[in-house]
Amino acid sequence: NIVALQCSGADTAADTKEKASSREFDVLFLCVPARYVPDMLLSLSGFSGIIVDTSPAQPPTRADMPSLRLGLVKALGDISAYDLVHQSDRVAKIRKTYLIGSSTKACLIVATILGEFDLVPIIIGDLSKEKKLFQKWYPFFNGWWQSFIIVFIIFVGLLAYALCSYLKISGAGQYDQSRAAGFIMNKAVSWTGMWMLSLPFAVGGIAKLTCKPLPTWLVFLLDIRKPIGILSTLLIVAHVHFSTLLFSPSYYGKFFNDDGALYEWAEYSIFFGIFGFVVLIPIAVSSFLGKYSHLEWRFMQLYLSLFMLSLACTHVVLMGNPSQPKGKGQRGWKSTGDPNSTRGMPSITLLSTAPVLLMIAFRILTDLVMPTLCSTCIPKDGRLQKAI
Repeated sequence: NIVALQCSGADTAADTKEKASSREFDVLFLCVPARYVPDMLLSLSGFSGIIVDTSPAQPPTRADMPSLRLGLVKALGDISAYDLVHQSDRVAKIRKTYLIGSSTKACLIVATILGEFDLVPIIIGDLSKEKKLFQKWYPFFNGWWQSFIIVFIIFVGLLAYALCSYLKISGAGQYDQSRAAGFIMNKAVSWTGMWMLSLPFAVGGIAKLTCKPLPTWLVFLLDIRKPIGILSTLLIVAHVHFSTLLFSPSYYGKFFNDDGALYEWAEYSIFFGIFGFVVLIPIAVSSFLGKYSHLEWRFMQLYLSLFMLSLACTHVVLMGNPSQPKGKGQRGWKSTGDPNSTRGMPSITLLSTAPVLLMIAFRILTDLVMPTLCSTCIPKDGRLQKAI
């Protein structure tokens, strides 16, 4: 597509209209004051290409301009023109811009153009959603309900497995239904939190190895990493509260010896759990702030997060200590495959940590090993949707 730029006011609208009618360009970026935009859009109503309104004003709807027969996209209104022209540090930090348009195809074409300028375009939807673009909370919570559905489905599945593994009624467990709302629920909450905290890093690693432009479904998963991470953090907070209230010999007898003191491995398990939760706090806070350079953000959201997940895995692995005496609850790793323990069902300790450990190894491979040993193995960075 041939791209044109309209940088002045209404006085040159006639000249722009003449060039548009002769199809000298296919995409027109209107970089004009917001007060000129409605008149210019009306004067260009015969243009069959795509017009990009870059002003911060709310875009017109189809009802307001029924004679408008063109592809209209609202973009870049959330980034300062000065920052764009001078490529300031603010653009380097934010990089993200939100798009709405009259059609998905028009949005994808404009997103491809913006991607060439090292921006990260996120398509919100069509012009019926234009008000959401101007609500301050919407860019942050974009993809919130989709993330909630994903986390909820995973939670229900893992809760069902935990109930089957622990309850007597299933024929595999050793606890009655009175433990379902607290002890067993805590297992499902922490398990879901572990998996969902690791999901954004797995998606990022896959995107790093995928040739650009990325497929739309992968871009969608990349864009909902923040709400998934926030929901996962809330689950971990709930797990900490559950564990604090339930922590006693009657619930966690395998942690205590006959004198009522904790075993050494149990103390280390608690230490790594608390340490991991403390590390999680600044990571979660940084997700709300987002005012960091690229290197600071990468350290906080990648390296520190992988360290936090490693601490969490160590916490869970120690909880499954196989040396615990018989009669003090499930026997952790030794219960895996044992027909006399949970009827051979894999232990939750194994299922909750193994995928996370594999993800950690995967991200170390994609972000540290492969760029060092084989830089050409990693496709060029950039997140663009495939055009329709």
